[in-house]
Amino acid sequence: MTQEVLNCFFLNEFQKTFPEIRCQLKNNTDGSLDLIVNSPTERLTVILSTENLELSIYFEDSTKLSEWHSHMSLYGTKDQFHEVKVLLELLAKILYTEKCIMFNEVEGYFLSGGLNPEQERNNKENKVRLYSWLEL
Repeated sequence: MTQEVLNCFFLNEFQKTFPEIRCQLKNNTDGSLDLIVNSPTERLTVILSTENLELSIYFEDSTKLSEWHSHMSLYGTKDQFHEVKVLLELLAKILYTEKCIMFNEVEGYFLSGGLNPEQERNNKENKVRLYSWLEL
């Protein structure tokens, strides 16, 4: 699949799945696409990316503290079509508050679940707050 085909397929599937969601599109110099969705209060942004023919999701906040991201290939996807499906399912869980978003002063915002030992230690040392998308 070419970058252009992936971008078109992804954008079409996003629009079919989330016709009510306003987003910004950023065409990158490498030909990839970033789809940017701001939270209701604009405290957090979720970025869906097609960079390097791989679907990824990122959190970004105004302080630039948050560095959390995940590649859809880590979710056991079979191909890029499946990556799009899995990414949009994950986004739906975030937007419709089925998934909590966590925050601490060290790592910023990140998605709940699957913490590594370093994050577990930081969470014990740094107060973790849980948010839904609608609160951000």
